[in-house]
Amino acid sequence: MLALIRKEFRQMLRDRSTLTLGIILPMTLLLIFGFGLSLDVQDVPVDLVLEQNSPLTRDLYTSLALSPYISPKLTSSWQEAKEDLIQGKCQAIIRRSLKERADGREHLQLVVNGRDANTARIMRTYLETAIHAWFEKRRSRASFQTQQITPRTGKVSLETRIWYNEATESRFFLVPGVIVLIMTLIGSLLTALIVAREWERGTWEALTATPVTQSEILVGKIIPYFFLGMLGLFLCLAAAAFVFDVPRRGSLAIIILASAIYLLACLGMGLYISAATRSQFLASQIVIVVSFMPTIMLSGFIFDLKSAPLIAQYLACLFPATWYVELMQTLFLAGNVPGLVLMDTAVLLLFALLLLWAACAKLQKTLA
Repeated sequence: MLALIRKEFRQMLRDRSTLTLGIILPMTLLLIFGFGLSLDVQDVPVDLVLEQNSPLTRDLYTSLALSPYISPKLTSSWQEAKEDLIQGKCQAIIRRSLKERADGREHLQLVVNGRDANTARIMRTYLETAIHAWFEKRRSRASFQTQQITPRTGKVSLETRIWYNEATESRFFLVPGVIVLIMTLIGSLLTALIVAREWERGTWEALTATPVTQSEILVGKIIPYFFLGMLGLFLCLAAAAFVFDVPRRGSLAIIILASAIYLLACLGMGLYISAATRSQFLASQIVIVVSFMPTIMLSGFIFDLKSAPLIAQYLACLFPATWYVELMQTLFLAGNVPGLVLMDTAVLLLFALLLLWAACAKLQKTLA
């Protein structure tokens, strides 16, 4: 078994593609997803229609320009603003109503580009908040100038606080998800090629002639890639802390332990697929379908599973990445939540044991 481990280490170090997939690709993915993928909305281009030279509209423009999330532009007509919205030059339009209303209140019309529903909701919230803040400041100035401050009886004062992600930065929950994606790639994709490569090169016959058992073959194949995966994990944790400034409120030891368990589950999955298909091309395609794609689409890495159909939520529970994403985001942002941490870790351990057992059973010393 020790000779087999040494052989796998040497083969891994000689194979440049393995090192590329194990070290360079994870860091590239982390940088791309960390800096390139953002669900935050900033500098939203907004057209403010100035159909008449009104100090009120100019005051609103000045207030919106102070927001880091909004980039307003004055336009002279409604038609010009509509053309900007159609051509994508702006994402929203604000226009003051020119009609006199019976209630005597000031009315503004807000039109938001709804091609991307999620972005449209975020933009609408930002703009409504900015407009309400401007209106409150304007009313406060008017009350101060007239010295008529109306008592706030019968009203509710709402104070809002955001826990676990106070800065509302999307990278704070995306980066832990990217770590899951990288661990999935290292664990399942690389090991999916190991046994299949032995079959294609004809070296499996020599391996079956050795006195090693099935379990020793499993250990010999897993250990080198386990170390490579843990190296990728430490690189990701360092990047999360020093490059992306992602807070880590949970225990580092629990993160490493849970990641090691998840990595074993991925290694077992990859070895099972490799032994079952005996083809590197077919094994790589199956791994992408059963591990890589579910990690992106069904794990909660980008999309909130609570908003998905019920059947998708049940289907997501069949993939270990779903539990690992929840665990990593909890440990990074919320801290050590005992019930959640124990449940997710236990489920990951169950996945690891089942997949390793299936891989060991599939690694039979036979040429049939």
